[in-house]
Amino acid sequence: MKTSSSRRGKVALALVPVLAAAGITLLTAGAANAATGLAFTPATGATNVEAITFTIPAACPAGSTDFFIEIVGGGFPSGSFAIGQSALSPGQTSFPTSNWNAIAGNNGAALPLSGTATMDFKCNDGATVFQNYTGSVTFTPTAGSNSSYALVAAATPTPTPVPPTPTPVPTPVPTPTPTPTPTPVPAPGSANTGVTVTVPDQGQTGGAFTISTPVGATIDMGTPTTGTSGGINFLNYTTLLSQFPVVSVNDSRPGLLAWSVVGQLSNFNPGLVFGRYMGWTPAVTSPAGSSMGAVAGSNVPSGYPGTTSGLKSGRLMASAPDGHGGDAGTTATLGAVLNLHVPTSVPADTYTAVLTVTALS
Repeated sequence: MKTSSSRRGKVALALVPVLAAAGITLLTAGAANAATGLAFTPATGATNVEAITFTIPAACPAGSTDFFIEIVGGGFPSGSFAIGQSALSPGQTSFPTSNWNAIAGNNGAALPLSGTATMDFKCNDGATVFQNYTGSVTFTPTAGSNSSYALVAAATPTPTPVPPTPTPVPTPVPTPTPTPTPTPVPAPGSANTGVTVTVPDQGQTGGAFTISTPVGATIDMGTPTTGTSGGINFLNYTTLLSQFPVVSVNDSRPGLLAWSVVGQLSNFNPGLVFGRYMGWTPAVTSPAGSSMGAVAGSNVPSGYPGTTSGLKSGRLMASAPDGHGGDAGTTATLGAVLNLHVPTSVPADTYTAVLTVTALS
C-alpha cells in the first residue's frame, strides 16, 4: 500500500475456493443437532430502520470456530445469507448486523421483502456443522421498497394426551365371505388393451459440482490514488477485471440445479485495515449462452468512509436459476473488479487478507 511518496507498503489478497453444495458439500453434518431458538432483536420494526442482532439460546458446541446464517423465502434468492461465514468468539450468543433492507441488498433480493423467511444458524469449523438453530421472520410490504417485519415465535409443543382406560373390546362377529366381483366383460364394440412404456437411460447418475481457482492465487492491489468522500480523504485502490484470478464453477450433475457463489473477505493482517473497507463489482467472464445461466451479483461499495460492511459480509458473486434459464454449458467463469478504501492514518506496511469464494447448490 503506497501511503505517500515517503511511505511505501503493499496490499495483497489470497483467494480461497470453498464448495458447500447439497450432497457434495465441504460442510458436513457431524454430531449436529437441529433445534429452534434462533431469534433477533428488535423482534418487530421496519426493514429500512432497525439494525438486527441475531441471538441463539446457547453458545455453539466445542470445536465450533465459525458460523453463518442461511435465509430462504420472503423474497430472498437461492443461496442467501443473513450473515455469511464469520468467526465465532468463545461463548458468543449474539451477532449484530445491518437492517433487513441492507441484508436483502447484500444478496440481490428485490424490495420490498414479502412473506415468511426461514433462517438457519449453523455452528461449524469450516468443514463440519455441529449445531443448527432455526427461526422464522415475516415481512409485510408497507410503502415503496420498505416492509414491516416480525419475528415468528417458535411453536410450543402440544402435550401428548394420556389415553383413557381402554374399554374391553367385544368378541368380533365373523365377517361374511364377500361375494367375488365378476370380471368385467367388455361392452359390445370395445376391447381392453395393455400399455407398456420403456424409459431409456437418461444418464441421470454421477456428475459433480465443483469450484476452483488457480493454485496459490493472489491479488496485488497495486498503487493507490487519492480519493475523497464527504470531506474525508482516503487511499483508493482499484484493480482491473483481468487481475482477478479466474473462478471456475463446473456442474455436470443431471437436473440443471440452481447454484450460487458468495464471496467474503477477512480483516487484513496486521490490523487497522478491515474487510469492510473492500468493495467489488462481480462479473461473469465466460461467454453468454454457455455459462450455465450465470448472472453476476450486484456492485458492493467500500464501507469506508461510513459504516456499511463491504465484503466483510458474505456477498453474492453470481447465481443461476433451476433449469439455468435455457443456457447451455457445464462451466461458468467468474471475476470481479475490486475497490479498497484505506484511511490515510494507516501506517505504511504490507497488509494481507483472504478472500473466500463459496459455491452452494
